[in-house]
Amino acid sequence: MAFDHLFTPVRVGSQEFKNRIVMSPHATNWERGSPKDVAYLGARASGGAAAVVLASAVFSPYDTAPHGANPIGSPRGIERHARAVEAVHQGGAKAILETAAGGSASSSATVPLGMFSTQSRSMTLAEYVMFARIGALTVVNCQKAGADGIELMMSFGAAMQLYNSPLYNKRKDRYGGALENRLRFAIEAIGAMREAAGSDFIIGAVVDVDESNLGGIDLDQGVEMCQMLAETGHIDYLRINANNVKSEEGHLHYPSSYLPQGLSLYAAAVREVVTSIPIIGSHRINTPEFAEQAIAEGQCDLVSMARALIADPELPNKARRGETEEIRACVGCVEACYQRYMLNEHIGCSVNPDAGHEDEPAPQPVETSKKVLVVGGGLAGLETALVAARRGHRVTLQEKEPYLGGTVYVQSKLPGLTDRAEIIRWLELQLAKAGVEVMTGVEATAESVEGFGADTVVLATGADYDDQGITQNLMFPIPGLESVAVYTPEDIIRRGASVEGDHVVVYDTTGYVVGPGIAELLADQGKDVEFVTQQPYAAMTMTSNYMHNVIMARVLSKTNLTRDVQIRSIEDGTVTLRNIYTYEESTLDGVDAIVLVTSRAPNEALNVALTGKIRDLKLVGDVDRCNYINFGMYDAMQAGKRVGSMI
Repeated sequence: MAFDHLFTPVRVGSQEFKNRIVMSPHATNWERGSPKDVAYLGARASGGAAAVVLASAVFSPYDTAPHGANPIGSPRGIERHARAVEAVHQGGAKAILETAAGGSASSSATVPLGMFSTQSRSMTLAEYVMFARIGALTVVNCQKAGADGIELMMSFGAAMQLYNSPLYNKRKDRYGGALENRLRFAIEAIGAMREAAGSDFIIGAVVDVDESNLGGIDLDQGVEMCQMLAETGHIDYLRINANNVKSEEGHLHYPSSYLPQGLSLYAAAVREVVTSIPIIGSHRINTPEFAEQAIAEGQCDLVSMARALIADPELPNKARRGETEEIRACVGCVEACYQRYMLNEHIGCSVNPDAGHEDEPAPQPVETSKKVLVVGGGLAGLETALVAARRGHRVTLQEKEPYLGGTVYVQSKLPGLTDRAEIIRWLELQLAKAGVEVMTGVEATAESVEGFGADTVVLATGADYDDQGITQNLMFPIPGLESVAVYTPEDIIRRGASVEGDHVVVYDTTGYVVGPGIAELLADQGKDVEFVTQQPYAAMTMTSNYMHNVIMARVLSKTNLTRDVQIRSIEDGTVTLRNIYTYEESTLDGVDAIVLVTSRAPNEALNVALTGKIRDLKLVGDVDRCNYINFGMYDAMQAGKRVGSMI
C-alpha cells in the first residue's frame, strides 16, 4: 500500500511534524527520566513517530503525584523530564508533555470521581484563579525541561474535564451551568498558558467529545466545545476522544480486540467544523493502513497510537519503507501493557518481549554455534528458537500439529480474538529469515530426540486443558462425566470435533477469555449454551483492564449464565451444581455435552523420558509452569527470550 498521506509533513502551531503519527501518552510505572524510561521513550522516537507525548506531567510543588503521574513542579521533577525529553529529541521526534494540575479540589463536591475512587471538595473562586496561574507555571517548567509543547488533559474523567463537563460540574456560579461557563476555566487557563509560553510552544488538548453514555454532552455539544477552544487562537491541535471516562468506560478507553479499530474516531465530526488547527484521531489505530485511510478520507489530520508502538516501536519506519509485513502487530489483549500497570507492575507487551526492557543488554552473538532442537511451536518455543538462531545457533523446531502457535492458535480461532494470529504469523516469518528449520506435523519421541544429536534440546511441549474437570477448588474428576459427551477447547479447535447435541454446558473455572470464547463459538453454531462458572462473572481475571465488561456483554447476549457454582456431578444428562457460598444445590437437565475449561496440565512426558539422557535439556513455557489465565502470552515470550539467550 502506498502511504501518500501518512508520511507527509504537517504544521502544528509554528512547528513542523515530519509525519502524521503521534505516540499518545500512557503511564508505565517507572520513574520519569530513569534509564528504563529514557530507553523506552527513545526507542519509540527513533522508530519513526513524529511526536511522542509523555504521560502526566503534574504540577505540584512536591515530588509527589497520583499513581502513574510524574511531578514537574520542582527542580528535581524538571530535571527528570529533561532526561526523557532529550531521549525523544535524540530519536528524532518532538516531545510533548501531557499536563494536569494536581490538587484536592474539583469543580463540585456532589459527584464522585470514579478514576480516583474519591469525592473531592468544591474548588473556591480564588482557587480557580490560582490554578490558572499554576497552568502558566507548568508551561514554564515544561519549557525548562526542553519540551516542544504540552497536551492538556480534558478527557478520561480527570483534570480539566472535571470543570468543562456537566457530568462533574454542578456549579451555579460563573464557572457552571451553560457550556461557555463550564469552559471558562479552561479558556482562562489556556490563555494564561499561551501568554507564558509564547507563540512557538505547542499547546494541544485531548478532548472527550461524547459523554452521552454517562449522561453528559453529546457529539454536537462536543463539537461546539472544540469550536470554542479553537476560536481562542491559543490551541495548536485537538486530539479527539469519546466515551472515555475512567473507570466507568474503561473498556472503551482501552479497547481490546473485541472492539473495532478507530473506536473513538469521532475526529471526523470535529474536522468538518474545525479547520484552523490539526485534528488528531485516536483509539485503537493499530495499523498504518487504517491510519492512512483515516487521513486520506479527511477524518483527521494526524493519528495517535500507543499500544501499536509498544508492540513495535519501529512501525512508522517499517511502514515508510514499505515493509508492513515486518510489523509486529498489537493483538489487543490489553494485558501486559495496561493490566500490568494497574497491578503496579511496569508495563510490557504480550508480543514484544523487549518492551519495557530496552535498557537491558540485547542477546549477544555466540562464539560457538550449537545444534539446537526445540520441541514445540507455541509462543515460548517460537521465541526461544528465534533468539537462539539470531545469536548464531543452528536451530530446528519440531511441532506435532500441522500449524504453529500452540494455545495462542486455539485462542485465535475464537470470536473476538482473531488478532492473536498476527503474532504467530510474525514469528513464523522471522524464523524463516533467521534460518530456523521448522518441521510441522512431526511428533517428537524420546527416541527421535535422542537420535537427533542436538547439543541442546529445549522442550516447549506446552499444556492441554484437563478432560476430567479438575480445578484448583475441586481437585478430583467430576463424577459421571462418562454419561455425556465431553470436550476440551483443543478437541473443538485443534481436532475439529463436532459437539454433540443441542444443549451444551461450558464449564469455565479459569476466568480467562477462552471459556467465554468457546461458549460464544458454540452459540454462534446454534447451540443452546449454558455458561457455568464458579466465579461472579465471565473473564474475572480481566477485571483490572476492564475487558470483562465487553466479554460479559457478549456472553449474556448469547448464552445462559449460571455463576457462583461448581459442578458436583453429572448423571444421565443432569448436571448437579452447588453454590459456592450457600452450598445449595440445583440442576441443569437435558445436557447433551460439556466443554471443560478448568485447568491445564503441562505435557511433561518427554521431559520425564529424557531427563538424565540429554546432556543439555531445557524447559520453556507452559511445560515448565503453566499459566492458563492472563499474562500467558507475556510469560511465554519472556521465557522464550530468556531461554534463547541462555543457550
